[in-house]
Amino acid sequence: MAIISAKRLSYGLFMTGLALLFSLGAWQLKRGFEKAEITALSETGENSVIELTRAPANWQDLNFQSVILKGQWLTGKTFLIDNRLNQGQPGYEVLTPFQLSEDKTVLLVNRGWIAKPKNQNLAIPPPQIVQPLSGQLYLPQKGFTLGQTFTGEIEWPLVILYYDFAVLSDALERSLPPVVVVVDDQHPDSFTRIWRPAIIPASRHYGYAVQWWGLALTLLIFGLIWRRRARCID
Repeated sequence: MAIISAKRLSYGLFMTGLALLFSLGAWQLKRGFEKAEITALSETGENSVIELTRAPANWQDLNFQSVILKGQWLTGKTFLIDNRLNQGQPGYEVLTPFQLSEDKTVLLVNRGWIAKPKNQNLAIPPPQIVQPLSGQLYLPQKGFTLGQTFTGEIEWPLVILYYDFAVLSDALERSLPPVVVVVDDQHPDSFTRIWRPAIIPASRHYGYAVQWWGLALTLLIFGLIWRRRARCID
């Protein structure tokens, strides 16, 4: 009975490991398809430009679309996304609200990356009154989060850890749609642009999928060898 139980346990662990490896490969393949779609949307959006003076009926239709904003900056309140690295140097991405001219919708505009100062005195150059404001609109995903988007009292500029538009709307006291416009790097109001539509390219996810499935195949081969030897012993 002990031998049978050990064999059943080994078989169960083998099948669990095999299923896990195949699942991880399938998940990476799915992520690769998603990244490929994001890249395609971004490239398509760059080929056309839409002018925005009011909120569209559906923001999702403009995901990764190149846009021109007409309106004005709201410079009194700025968000700083913490833990942004550029060539190994820590810093922030600067988010300044922008109000559309026609319906007064307020969007967050990512002006780019600035280095974190060694002291606490952070001076952010205010945006210039330069029209038009061109950039690429996207809908950021919240993803995995740990803790609150910011802690302590609201002091401007407000340092945040991630996008939570409900929390940011409360802090700004203005309703924010779940979109961000990343300013073109040639624009006078842009800092260093580090944003990319997809941080990990689709090809890398495909490579990870092949690695997981390769491990699954290796495990399967060892499992067949082990089963044949077990039968010979029996």
